[in-house]
Amino acid sequence: TYMSSMAGLSRGGGNQLRMIATVLLLCFLEGEAVLSNKQGSLEQKPQRRSVLILKQARTGSTWFCEEANNRGLHISQESMLNWDHFFPGNKTMDDFEEYFTKESRLAWVEQSLTRPMPKNPFAQQDGCSRIRKAAAETKKGLCATLDENACAPPFKKEACSDFHGCFHQWSAQNFCMHDSKEPSLLGTSFSYSSEFGDVNSQSVEHAKLLKDVVDKVRKSGVDVQVLTQSRSNVVHWALSKKFHSYKNRDPADKVKSEWEYTKDHSKLIIHDPEKFFIPKLVSASEIVEHSRHVDGGDSALMFYEDIGRNINSTIDALLKLFEPKTTHQTEATFCNNCQNQHPQPPADYIENIDEVLNKMKKYPCIVRQLRHENKYDTFILPYVLDKHGKFRMDLSKDCCVAESSTYIRSIDDYIKSYSTTC
Repeated sequence: TYMSSMAGLSRGGGNQLRMIATVLLLCFLEGEAVLSNKQGSLEQKPQRRSVLILKQARTGSTWFCEEANNRGLHISQESMLNWDHFFPGNKTMDDFEEYFTKESRLAWVEQSLTRPMPKNPFAQQDGCSRIRKAAAETKKGLCATLDENACAPPFKKEACSDFHGCFHQWSAQNFCMHDSKEPSLLGTSFSYSSEFGDVNSQSVEHAKLLKDVVDKVRKSGVDVQVLTQSRSNVVHWALSKKFHSYKNRDPADKVKSEWEYTKDHSKLIIHDPEKFFIPKLVSASEIVEHSRHVDGGDSALMFYEDIGRNINSTIDALLKLFEPKTTHQTEATFCNNCQNQHPQPPADYIENIDEVLNKMKKYPCIVRQLRHENKYDTFILPYVLDKHGKFRMDLSKDCCVAESSTYIRSIDDYIKSYSTTC
């Protein structure tokens, strides 16, 4: 029966045979295309995620980045600071003038949000020039093949990357932080007022430069979040800066008409508390306003107090900004520089505390913080945002303590929370 059927097709069904062959061929080609697409999707790299940290809280932010990097993330720390300190050999600023232009500095930010990068353009050469015997083998191998001319503006050469995280945390970093070459989150951290050429670092134009970089990187396919790190307890901030100045810089750093140290440098005598504390309230509002110009009111806000209260929760809060969510791998270590940095109530560090309280009566938020005992409580400050987006601090208003389980919030949610919480 089969043979007679085939014979019939061969006598009168030639066209039918050709049609069947054509259909089979099309099905085969379609199957190949589907298989190829599936293989391509499997080989496609996951979307990169990066964070731009604009900071004001140096000590807390340094610890934050270190702990994040210990978990396998890659956030270059203080990446815009002191480039001139790392000049190779005895060369001068003139030899590296092209590194300090507006275009070059912004190019460094762009590349640091695009792929894992070192601390600064000179970090690899500087780190390899001082490499120690105990250094990680990965770092030794990278130093052996270092191309001293590779990391130059606009910093796009792959040789400028730091895929193993050997040069992104400290200038004398002696180990590498990544087992794999692709961290789950990368980024860069620096002072919000870092210089970009001759642009005023406190201006809207300065913020727009960063905004344009963030927009450009996002358009390239990278998921970028902007995170602002500031201070909410301005009283402790002002006190710590003065003691830090004495301990690490110059004991003569005092203005006797405004304040001075006691003879044993254990306390401060504050003669003009307005000039001592109010500028810190102004500074706290400046970084929030600046960051809002960079990425709008929905961008993230974290405080030094959040970091000091629970480092694990702050890193988790950062990771939860991204989808799909990632998880950290290790527990936090104790940060002596944060937890032991003047942890007692302000009265323990101000010799004339009663006089200061009396002089500051018209500033209820300062008075509240002067009397507050817990250094790591986050305060909701009385920010005022007008219809033009201009910030100011209403110094006549009190402040209040925020919910302790919140470690990150949007800028606008923080501003709105004053009316609902305070």
